[in-house]
Amino acid sequence: MRVHTEADRLENKALILSGFSFTALTFMVGFYHGLTSATFLVTWLLFSSILFLLTAEVAGASIKIWELVVAEGMYSVSVFALFGSFIFFVWEQLGIISYPILAILLVAVGFYLILTAVTARTVWMLYNRKESS
Repeated sequence: MRVHTEADRLENKALILSGFSFTALTFMVGFYHGLTSATFLVTWLLFSSILFLLTAEVAGASIKIWELVVAEGMYSVSVFALFGSFIFFVWEQLGIISYPILAILLVAVGFYLILTAVTARTVWMLYNRKESS
């Protein structure tokens, strides 16, 4: 029962972030088509949007713990691609590295580390629960 609940949460988060990254992709194509690095950003936003959709499908269909672990890994890669593309976009727009940009970069890296720690904790709890049953 617990695996299904975690899978439902992951599925919902992945679908929401897929829509968010696709919306960002639409704005990137619409407003910044003349930007030299727009191709790079469009590629990464499309990658993260598709990977979020795949994550939602895998999480929704997960019955076993290893399927949930695969979905969590896909989710982590998708979030990293999304954060990375936004950091690159901000860096490209400002043209220089300054302290606010470094602060944003550190916040994004911190969020990614927290996400990785939460994912590892979830997998550990599910694995221990499976062993004790």
